[in-house]
Amino acid sequence: MRRGIAEVLHGPAAIVQAHFPTLVLGVEDAALPQVVETAERMAASGADMFLTGAEARGAMRLPSVAGRHPLVLIASYDAFVEQLARRRGFDPDTPPHLRKVTETT
Repeated sequence: MRRGIAEVLHGPAAIVQAHFPTLVLGVEDAALPQVVETAERMAASGADMFLTGAEARGAMRLPSVAGRHPLVLIASYDAFVEQLARRRGFDPDTPPHLRKVTETT
């Protein structure tokens, strides 16, 4: 297991619980198999897993652009936020406690 993946499993993954929103960027490199394995493991623990650039059991694949460069994959974040909000019953176009129009005086 690559060091970066081990750090996720022994650190941030410890807070993952049922319905914990998790975004994973599946960059096409040597670590991708371990990234997919980690995503599947976290999804199996109940996380709401969203994944770009790869397929994993239990994960919702977000649309991404071919090439899978990390800067391109992060654009999937917008789709992630909208899907997560709707999945949890929120309307992302009308967030609570916020107004779309800022009034200044």
